[in-house]
Amino acid sequence: MNSPQMDMLPSEKIDARFVDSSPEIQSAIKKYNDFWGALSDAERAKLKKLHKMLVRNVKRDRAWITSDDRADYYIRKTAEEVHVDRELFDRWWSVLVPLMSMRVRFETSRALTWAKIAPGILQGDSLPEAKLAAQNLKVGADPISMEAKRDNRRFFIELGKCLSGEIKPELFDDMDWDLVRILCINPSTTAKDAVRKLEKKGWHITEEAFRVRKQRLRRAIVAARKAYDQPKKA
Repeated sequence: MNSPQMDMLPSEKIDARFVDSSPEIQSAIKKYNDFWGALSDAERAKLKKLHKMLVRNVKRDRAWITSDDRADYYIRKTAEEVHVDRELFDRWWSVLVPLMSMRVRFETSRALTWAKIAPGILQGDSLPEAKLAAQNLKVGADPISMEAKRDNRRFFIELGKCLSGEIKPELFDDMDWDLVRILCINPSTTAKDAVRKLEKKGWHITEEAFRVRKQRLRRAIVAARKAYDQPKKA
């Protein structure tokens, strides 16, 4: 019988390896699992019921939840309805929020890497690889060593430009980050809601421009993953 890893596409293995190699994600997962394992059956049942109700009710009442204060009130009101006491709720929330935050950060970063970085790498462009390495030289030590063994001088020229500031080392456009983060939190968000949230971040964009940018990013992600998963020619 094949293991889950054996059944994965190459692009899925990259996603899984990223999760496994992230100390922040692993720490958040461990804290949540430790918390969950220490609960009684009755406490788990209450939290499962709370989670189920929140998922169902948020879909129904999303238009009303327009601020963090309203969201907090809504969550705590639902907790009271299923008889989850404040102490249990606070303990659950303290380990759930970091886990959710890590998930959103991971999914945002992963999506933009496939949309913005992977296409260049697949085409043999050294700049995306150099930008990735420039983010953290310790983390990028292995790729840097690999490029040295390949005698890839173009990579080191690009890396030097990124480190010196001649080329902006940022991997992603700031607006793209905020836009994709909104979609990772709520994939079905409307253009109107997304534009309103982006305006709060200081971005000015029309609903049509949002739709175009969203579709462009999605097409780029699908194309890059498909290209990466194509069998390599001998």
